[in-house]
Amino acid sequence: MLKISELHKSFGQTEVLRGIDLHVAKGQTTIVIGPSGSGKSTLLNCLNLLEIPEAGTIELDGLRMTFGEGENKRIRELISYRQKTGMVFQSHHLFPHRTALENVIEGLVVVKRWNRIDATKRGKALLEKVGLGEFIDRFPAQLSGGQQQRVGIARALAMEPAILLFDEPTSALDPELVGEVLLVMKELTREGMTLVVATHEMKFAREVGDRVIFMEKGVISDDGNPNYIFGESRNERVRQFLSRFETGNELASTRISAN
Repeated sequence: MLKISELHKSFGQTEVLRGIDLHVAKGQTTIVIGPSGSGKSTLLNCLNLLEIPEAGTIELDGLRMTFGEGENKRIRELISYRQKTGMVFQSHHLFPHRTALENVIEGLVVVKRWNRIDATKRGKALLEKVGLGEFIDRFPAQLSGGQQQRVGIARALAMEPAILLFDEPTSALDPELVGEVLLVMKELTREGMTLVVATHEMKFAREVGDRVIFMEKGVISDDGNPNYIFGESRNERVRQFLSRFETGNELASTRISAN
């Protein structure tokens, strides 16, 4: 589904991604953890080409993109690739002057050129899917943070992406709202969606992830299934990082239903 090779990205003199190699299988939920500044958000932004890598290759769902000197991309190439990805951000990034339904169908109407009747039908079904069927006519300011984030998930799903990318989707939410967003994400994993999720929600990572990668200083320094990362890793930095969550009782959090 997704293959990344030798991916590099710098901002000025600061090299943020230093040769990332990563394969993600179809239907796999890959969790990205690591300290702030480790490159998690930059990696996701490069995967949907909000940031253009300086070097490396990304192959997604059969479409290969090569980056480097002399590899200028045409707008049509970038659009074709981006349509294969869906992104859910830390902040909701909803249009404040559009209803929940209008936010969800915007891409279908403007980018995919769907007629408004079909787009509306799909938008309503997706809002129902994320538990917001009764809020389709509400504006973002009339929704809680968790509800706004679920609108963002519905909007990403509307474009039928090959992969969904989540960049710290609960970090801006009040603690009592986190669970409702994570439950929607958990259901997507049950349905076989391919997800890459950067998160500090360790309980979610442990319960839902098929694979967990630990990033630090722009590289992947450990990689394995949740049992390995959370219980068997001999990487000292991984153990130090996770110990902070244990002392802060995040691993013992009960915000996510076990069902």
